[in-house]
Amino acid sequence: FQLALYRRLSMYGPDDQRVAAVVSNRAYMWLSAGDRARAEPAFREAVAIVRRDRDTPWSTRAQLEVNWGWTLMALDRNAEATTIFRGVLSAAREGVGVPNRLVFDAQWGLARALAQLGNAADSEEAYSLAIRIAT
Repeated sequence: FQLALYRRLSMYGPDDQRVAAVVSNRAYMWLSAGDRARAEPAFREAVAIVRRDRDTPWSTRAQLEVNWGWTLMALDRNAEATTIFRGVLSAAREGVGVPNRLVFDAQWGLARALAQLGNAADSEEAYSLAIRIAT
């Protein structure tokens, strides 16, 4: 990964989605190995890169943000996860091209994070919206 990252950085600079792809691949590797604590900062870095790269498609950005949110939840950082999920849902409402599958994933994640935070009323509403999206 280090070699691939170095090559992408030297070819495209630090604010390019192709650099974010290498960073996110490292995050997915750590996530698949069960190392969420190492995956989370890599997802955060990848998201920061695609947020700076105006050419990154929203579908790519949303996928990274949803996975970052779920990773935060696995680390019991539910309040942070709700912020991430709400951002994806806000973008989806603005019609920027977030695929429906990711809207569902963000809505379901929001519902679960709110439930973990003990916010039953908002969690129930979020679950209801997720079910409507899925059907």
